[in-house]
Amino acid sequence: MDEFDSLGSFYDAKPNKKLQDDTFFVKDEREAKYVIQDEDAFDQGRKLIGGLIRHGMNATGGTDIDWVIERKGNFIIMEFKAIHREEIGIKLGQMLTYEKLHERLNQNGGKCYVYFVGCGYDLDFNNPNAPVWIFEMQLWKKEGIPFNTQSTSPLTFGNRPRKYFIETDYMEEIKLIELQQLIDKHWEEFEQ
Repeated sequence: MDEFDSLGSFYDAKPNKKLQDDTFFVKDEREAKYVIQDEDAFDQGRKLIGGLIRHGMNATGGTDIDWVIERKGNFIIMEFKAIHREEIGIKLGQMLTYEKLHERLNQNGGKCYVYFVGCGYDLDFNNPNAPVWIFEMQLWKKEGIPFNTQSTSPLTFGNRPRKYFIETDYMEEIKLIELQQLIDKHWEEFEQ
């Protein structure tokens, strides 16, 4: 048997060790599978990439994807957004990116779900009852999610027409455990 029995064990750098009775340690179901081992190095890497696009270049912008799960050519993509004054903000370019990903990854029999997840800065992933607010790209494409192009928050500076502001009232409030169950439901769907 390999030293690491799963990608999760490799990523954690905590391999499951075989016991004398030929069984394996079982991890707590609520324990995170993936842990950033060196947060300073992670932050430094993010800062380094931020220097790619420079003043004087024609190219602008750049976006990241918060979480991608691939299984048998099918995808679950999640974008986490902090809630400010009961709304989240999504930049136009970022939304266009997710729309195209959703469109292309759903072609030729593939399946792709894109979820936007609104949460507080203090979201505790160890609390299965923590609230999050979600909507999926299919609902966005059907124009089922009302939005503003100006924030209702007095903390917003100036007019930002290149950003969508979506109030949490138009998103579905669920518990973190329900989001995790939804992810597993899609995983099982991808197994078929």
